[in-house]
Amino acid sequence: MQFVGCIDGSLRKRDLKRRLTSPPAPILQKLPVGGARRLKDRREEAIVRQFEQQVHSELQNQHQQCRERFLNRWHHIRNLYAVISEVMTARTEASSKLKSKLPLPAAGAPSVSKGPTEPLTPAPLHKLTSMAWLIDVAREFRQGVATHLVTIPKTEIVFGTALHLSLTSARTSQIASCLRGVFQAFQQQPESCTIDYRELLSAIFVLDRWREGEKKMVARWFHEFAFPLAENSAAIGDMKMAIRGHDLQRMLFTACGDEMDEAKMQPFVTELLAAMTQRGRSYIAEKTLWDYSDTHPKLLETIKKLCWKRLTDDTRLDFYRDVYLHAKERFIKEDARVRIEKALSIWRTREPRHRFARQNRQRKQEMHAMVLTAEKHRNSSLLRFTFRPWTLFWRSMQLIHAAAWKRSERHDVHRRQKRSWSSWSTFHEQAKVRRAYCEKTATAFIACRHQKILRSSIDTWLFHKRRQKDVAAADIRGRQLQQDLWLQEQIEAESAQMEIEDKLSAAVAAKARASAEKGRRRSFIEATDRVHANRKLQKQKEERIQYKANRERTAELEATQAWAAIREQVAAEVRSTTLTWLDTRDAKDQIQTEANRIFETDAKWIRNELNRDAENSAKILPKGCRWQVFLEAPHGIVTRKLTKAFYLNTVTYEKYWCDEVVLEECEGIAREVIVQRRIDEAVARLNEKQKEWDLQRRQNIAATRIQMMFRCRQARLTKAFAAGYASSMPEEKPTKIKSNVKIGVKHGCCWIVDKFHSRNPISTASTLFILDDRLPYYGTKYMVVHHRYVPARRIV
Repeated sequence: MQFVGCIDGSLRKRDLKRRLTSPPAPILQKLPVGGARRLKDRREEAIVRQFEQQVHSELQNQHQQCRERFLNRWHHIRNLYAVISEVMTARTEASSKLKSKLPLPAAGAPSVSKGPTEPLTPAPLHKLTSMAWLIDVAREFRQGVATHLVTIPKTEIVFGTALHLSLTSARTSQIASCLRGVFQAFQQQPESCTIDYRELLSAIFVLDRWREGEKKMVARWFHEFAFPLAENSAAIGDMKMAIRGHDLQRMLFTACGDEMDEAKMQPFVTELLAAMTQRGRSYIAEKTLWDYSDTHPKLLETIKKLCWKRLTDDTRLDFYRDVYLHAKERFIKEDARVRIEKALSIWRTREPRHRFARQNRQRKQEMHAMVLTAEKHRNSSLLRFTFRPWTLFWRSMQLIHAAAWKRSERHDVHRRQKRSWSSWSTFHEQAKVRRAYCEKTATAFIACRHQKILRSSIDTWLFHKRRQKDVAAADIRGRQLQQDLWLQEQIEAESAQMEIEDKLSAAVAAKARASAEKGRRRSFIEATDRVHANRKLQKQKEERIQYKANRERTAELEATQAWAAIREQVAAEVRSTTLTWLDTRDAKDQIQTEANRIFETDAKWIRNELNRDAENSAKILPKGCRWQVFLEAPHGIVTRKLTKAFYLNTVTYEKYWCDEVVLEECEGIAREVIVQRRIDEAVARLNEKQKEWDLQRRQNIAATRIQMMFRCRQARLTKAFAAGYASSMPEEKPTKIKSNVKIGVKHGCCWIVDKFHSRNPISTASTLFILDDRLPYYGTKYMVVHHRYVPARRIV
């Protein structure tokens, strides 16, 4: 094989040592175990990842579109309800006109002329706006469909059968298109081709049965989604129907039109599902639902508000019109009643006047009789008196009667005018106030409605403009990113080409310069390399041994410190727990027993034990206890035989002589003894756990070392097998093809690949020369056979 590269002769010895002993390059560390991947594989993986991202983004967009269509489903539902109601109403009117055109049973009946157009009369509020076709459609769905999931053909068949219409004709094309729009709106999964007809019927019930009330509406929804309970079920005590947990949210979200409405309804769904889970069931019975609605009235209030928001503007205006007409009719009736009462009061006030006129007439008749009587007596009176006094008296009586009559007339007219005027003025003022209030209410409602429509339109327009700006900005950023990536790729390609050319020229120049000193420096370099490699390997081995020993000592020290801290923590916790337990009634007997033992222990025996072995006196008091037994030191006239033992608290330094201790003091010592025994038991268990942990740690270290030794052995066997395979290959002089020489440069590495044809059964082979100082096996030639690298032989 022809040599295509060599080492620069001006490099120094330390550079050669650094190159030979340098760690593997990062690019080779990132390669998988099976060898370097081909560029084709990387491209295919990149294309696969790109397609996966595209598919994932498309799925997300489809889910988002389905969600938006589901939230905008009420527009399609209103259109479908309006179109079907119009068609069915037209059919009903046509049938009624046809019946009116039929001949009457009694011939010759006089025709009744139509009067003028009557004013608009309100419909009774209790009259439902329900359509018979909806009942037929619901019955057809329940009887004609086995499951609650239906396809668009099945939905069209059910509607056509229930409405007695052919949805394929031109007249009913509008119904078919509306039905397809509703189907797409209720299709929540993009890959599914079915919908739940129960959601569709519940939504139409909102538009058709909204006058029945929110409780009746929830009952209709419940019976659409409900299923009968089995006879042997444990929930027979509730009611005979129940709804599954996963259908509860869809049922209560029927009247929701956006995410804010769903957020208002979500707390009730969460509480109902929590109650269902607490009972250990997968369904909610009807009695449970009604009990929850009774205890949470806001549920029905929220459903009522949502159902009212889902109605069309015409429906709500018709409802307000009916309410207004009913109020107007009640006002007219009340006005007529007030007028009748006022007329009756006027009649009652004027009736005494008529009675006064009759009495006056009777009085006149009586006076006339009296006048006749006076005339009879006039002659006799004139005979007795003069004529002038009588004339004055008569004239005075006439004037008195005339003045009284005029005064009575004026009083009567003034009184009648005052009452009529005051009643008319009061009625006029009340009518003006009522008219102003009605106008103000209507104006405020129209202004509020106009403001809401205007605000909604402005918000929608702003959202649309913002979305357009975001899309345009994203498009600009995408194009800019593509342009930057293309420019970066061009720059990298040019840089790589320039590096390849530089390396090629440098390799050719190095070949010319190094050919003269190749033989002289070969032996020297090999010897130097071996020495430096052995010294470095020995140093690395010593450093590894020292590092492992330091790491092991550090780990043991940390473990010892950790277990010591754990012992202190366990002792503190056990002490606090035991002190709490000692205050209970169960611990009194144990304290008393221990106190009796201490109290009954002979002081002389304690002194003898301390004299015999003062360090190991654990059978007197446990080791580590706050109370310990000590022997008095001899002093003065007190000799060793006269010394006494005493109890000493090592914390508070309280001191009790053993032969003078009392039972109360023994109880205090006994409490500390019991506490210390419990601490010793806990520490003993902790020591056992420490031993188990140390054993597991040593076993893990030993297993890791055995595994690493096995891997090293496998690596050496693999290397020896590769070397044997390379040495067994016959050396043949290849037919050199100059045009097949390729030099690749990446991250400062230079590969010179020489392709040649051989007479072996292997048709094509390649020779790879690694000329980078950062790569391991510097100057190693690899032979590429069937896309696998086989070390051939070492070169310099």
